[in-house]
Amino acid sequence: MAEEAVAVSTASTLDPSFWGSVMVHNIKSKQNVGTILRSAVAFGFREIILYGGTKLNTFGSHVARDALPVRQFVSLKEAVAYLKSAGYSLCGVEIMPQAQPVNLQPFHGSTCFLLGNEGEGLSEAQQAVCDGFVYIPQYGT
Repeated sequence: MAEEAVAVSTASTLDPSFWGSVMVHNIKSKQNVGTILRSAVAFGFREIILYGGTKLNTFGSHVARDALPVRQFVSLKEAVAYLKSAGYSLCGVEIMPQAQPVNLQPFHGSTCFLLGNEGEGLSEAQQAVCDGFVYIPQYGT
């Protein structure tokens, strides 16, 4: 029996001007940092923004770490200044009333997704710099 070819589309449904990045601060678990790095590579993001820390622990993600540039900043203010000067909007990832489901893609153009700490989420200062918010729907949990 001959195998039937399956057409696979590699076209993205994202806005063609989308240029994604992820900004993290104070992620406690080194496994979570690795997961964020691998996910950023899988989603085609262009860079990782790290602020407030001096070292990025890439536990189990050395290949992903080498695939994406990491820009480090001393403070949130410096990181935001860089992102704004580069034309990014900031989208906080947080469960809150005004957040929209990420799968609806309520972002346009160059977007940096700001992730909060695993336990505390986004701080008030982080929320204040965001242009909008998304949450990641969890199905079956």
